[in-house]
Amino acid sequence: MRISNWRPAPGENLKRIEAIDLFKFFVLLLMIQGHLFRAYLLPEIRKTAWWNIHEILHGVVAPGFLFSAGFAAFLAFAKKKEHYLTIGKPFWKRLRRILFLVWCGYWIHFPYLSLRKALSGFVDGSVPAAMAVDILQCIGVSLIIFLLLGLILRKDLLVAAFSLGLAMLFFLLPLTVQDIGGHFAFRAYFDYRISLFPLFPWAGYLFTGIVVAYVYLHLRIDLFFRLLAVAGTLMFPWVFLTKPQFWKLEMTWQGTCQKLGCVFLLLALSYFVVSRWKNKGIDLLKEAGSESLYVYILQNFIIFGSLYGQGMRPRFQDSLGVVVATGLFLLVQAVIFATAIVYGRIKKNRPLLWRIGFVVFWLGFSLYILFRPH
Repeated sequence: MRISNWRPAPGENLKRIEAIDLFKFFVLLLMIQGHLFRAYLLPEIRKTAWWNIHEILHGVVAPGFLFSAGFAAFLAFAKKKEHYLTIGKPFWKRLRRILFLVWCGYWIHFPYLSLRKALSGFVDGSVPAAMAVDILQCIGVSLIIFLLLGLILRKDLLVAAFSLGLAMLFFLLPLTVQDIGGHFAFRAYFDYRISLFPLFPWAGYLFTGIVVAYVYLHLRIDLFFRLLAVAGTLMFPWVFLTKPQFWKLEMTWQGTCQKLGCVFLLLALSYFVVSRWKNKGIDLLKEAGSESLYVYILQNFIIFGSLYGQGMRPRFQDSLGVVVATGLFLLVQAVIFATAIVYGRIKKNRPLLWRIGFVVFWLGFSLYILFRPH
């Protein structure tokens, strides 16, 4: 094979990647199943040997979300670079969407239905759980860094190279930055003892997605996914077959590579599926996967509950066997994905109706918490 044959046709790789939507569906499916099992299974079941394998599968969820966000962000940068190189209307529009993502991360865990009471808690640090960084804040802040990289560096190669350096720093320094000073809300972005998803090490997966997207743009699509499958196979944590506890290597290069191996294999599998089976069933899965923010928020409210409703947790927490939990998972994921498809179609086919509903919801919520004293 000549080197020239490795190059994609002009613009070929800038089209929307169907495999990414299917990949996000698989990640969302694993997320719902993992969250429900972790919350509702009997504690003694979670101590059995097979639970380690469950945790292996669930371990791909967060890296998968972050990786796909970085991958998609770089493709958008390459496709519409003019929107990134100047501080104009498209730039502010993109920044507004990213800040909305960060806001959603805090909104999910909003401590009180009163802005006055919530702000007093943020100031004096009395609501630390609400200030912990979730995956949405991690993605949002990482994308802001990427937005600034594009504005400053401008060239694809420079952005990818700098992203590679950032990924290595994020993976290397979680123990170094854990004692950084400042307000609790600021420290939550650096200290893994406070937050589930601080920037260090988790943002490294997003910037790895940026680097891999750069490679994707410079190879033919089929060759890229073959190489991705090979890399995933080599990096996969095969040792867990004999030593399941070996997977729990948090904040180590070995653990990072193993998680990325799982991500690479799942993305390669998604490409294999969409390139060989084109039918309405696969299309529905891709539709559901494209509404990842909606699915993430809704499953949180249903499984864990929130300030806005208790969800199913009071009824089922730590009380289900595997068979009943599996049945409940199938029901919950069916409802969530069905509503996600409806939501996505309204947003696509009835944009005015969707925007009116969006504005009415957030305006109503804002007015309610603004004028509620306590």
